[in-house]
Amino acid sequence: MRGLLSRIFHKNHLASRRSAFRRDMRRMGRMAESRLKALLRETGRLGLYLWGALAAGAVLAGESSTVHERSPEAGLESWKVSHRGVTLELAQITPDQARAFFIGRGFERVDAERYAASCVFTAILRNDAAPAAIAYRLAEWRAVRAGGQPQRLKLKEDWLKEWEARGLAQARKIAFAWSQFPSEQRFEPGDWNQGMLTLMLPRGSRFDLKYGWTAQGKTEEAMMKGVTCANDNPGY
Repeated sequence: MRGLLSRIFHKNHLASRRSAFRRDMRRMGRMAESRLKALLRETGRLGLYLWGALAAGAVLAGESSTVHERSPEAGLESWKVSHRGVTLELAQITPDQARAFFIGRGFERVDAERYAASCVFTAILRNDAAPAAIAYRLAEWRAVRAGGQPQRLKLKEDWLKEWEARGLAQARKIAFAWSQFPSEQRFEPGDWNQGMLTLMLPRGSRFDLKYGWTAQGKTEEAMMKGVTCANDNPGY
């Protein structure tokens, strides 16, 4: 009986943690929306209307120019590209935020610090208006720095191998996996997802992100320009 109660408690405990991570991811989405509201206050309704019309026109034309924003409240930056009906957004997560996020979920400080030392973003990918379902693989995406070799992202699976080697508890590994952007996924039109995305680059590094997906057997590629890793003090 004790063994049964223990398994039930463990299952409920993990379910509670998964629910907490989903709430955190929704909160990050609301933070991204707040940046758009800040832009509305700063530029006025007419300016935002014109910006939206231009962005919509770019989607229809298949263009892939990068839209860059900076939050006037927190100083954090975000980038958005819409290309052939697919939209990718990246928003900075500072080392302090990443560190606090995982310490708050029971990680040892040394493990949380290890993750926070990477270049962390909230990623949102949407199939807004592609003609069919799309599929992506993060293993094929590359960060391109001026004068440097293209660099792959550090995937969820890479981190999980590291956590396994460091003896991280199973509950922590499951919770971690739920917070990360999926390494592979298929989106029907209207589908979207978000999560944390990392690269092993120094704080303040600037790069272009070359990314892509497949749709109807055809490979599409786009470039997000001028992305910058966050510092502990945003805006510096």
